[in-house]
Amino acid sequence: YGWEKLFSERMCRHFREDFGLKTRVARFHNVYGPNGTWEGGREKAPAAICRKVIAAKVSGKHDIEIWGDGTQTRSFMYVDDCTKGIDRITHSDILEPINLGSSELVSINQLVDIAEEIAGIKLNRHYKLDAPRGVAGRNSDNAKIEQYLGWEPDTRLRDGMERTYRWIWDEFTAKYDARTALNSSVSNFTKGSHPIPGDGYNPESRFSDTWKQGIPASYNSKAGAAKAGGAKAAPGKGAKAGTRAKTAPKAASKPAKAPGKNVGKKVGKKKVAARR
Repeated sequence: YGWEKLFSERMCRHFREDFGLKTRVARFHNVYGPNGTWEGGREKAPAAICRKVIAAKVSGKHDIEIWGDGTQTRSFMYVDDCTKGIDRITHSDILEPINLGSSELVSINQLVDIAEEIAGIKLNRHYKLDAPRGVAGRNSDNAKIEQYLGWEPDTRLRDGMERTYRWIWDEFTAKYDARTALNSSVSNFTKGSHPIPGDGYNPESRFSDTWKQGIPASYNSKAGAAKAGGAKAAPGKGAKAGTRAKTAPKAASKPAKAPGKNVGKKVGKKKVAARR
């Protein structure tokens, strides 16, 4: 992953030096904010923590799982600062790669503190020490961007987290309400339900896989369907109750004649010759 980024930077430099193509390189640091990825495993920590806190609040289960021990540190850049930085770097004369990120360092535990404060709840933290946690610490060195542009991302993490939390709350609750409605409408056909939307939970596929469980086995045949529905077969003409109707024996079929030479059968408009 890192080599791909470095290779891209070298390609930009090559096209600038050899072909005169105007290129600029910005190294982003953990961009987050509304309209970003907030579930599925590819979201940044601010969005993931907001989602987990919201899920805990909606479900009433005040627990949260944290990857690692929560002491790892990061800096996170709000999306509005990112777009402003891209515009400034694009219209500058900076030729070398430059960091674009916030210099406000925070631990994952502190990030959870902020989300809890915004949500107005306190959660029981469960640390998953065997989960990926990344490097112990990483921050954006903004010395060059301040030197060249006299500017750096300045949205406070608390403010950005509050805006992000509100947006994810709307997305989460809309999804939760839709799934709750679906679960109640098919409750006769499914076993159990998820109290909150979980990662990878697809109620539509759950319904399609289990809806047949609610259908009695007797419905597997027409006779069983009639029996389950309380319908009785009407006796045939002249048949007495409690007796089975006799069926006429089938006429013996005539033996087929073996085809001789040059004897043909018509199939559609074509005549196919049958040979011995």
